[in-house]
Amino acid sequence: MSGRWTGTAVVTVDGNDPQNYSLHLQLTQKGQLVSGTISREDGERIPIEQGACQGTKLSFRVVPPETMEPITFELEINGDRLEGVLKGTAEDNSLNGKVTLTRVK
Repeated sequence: MSGRWTGTAVVTVDGNDPQNYSLHLQLTQKGQLVSGTISREDGERIPIEQGACQGTKLSFRVVPPETMEPITFELEINGDRLEGVLKGTAEDNSLNGKVTLTRVK
């Protein structure tokens, strides 16, 4: 799980048209605990909170400074890919997204 990951999130806000975001993830795993940062293409690095890995499942949350509300990620590793969903709120709007990341070698 440790290492650099890059990919996209396709995010829908309150059912509106989906938007694509580039994501970069830097992870460090120690046992079941996972720490690190996430950033968008040109954004600042945001610390990962409550990172946990159980088997092939990775979960964590981040609190982006623009929303100050947590966004949760539920991902599954399959070889050099992480795939899953994100959920949260921003300004009372619901966020839902599909996340696909590939390990940077």
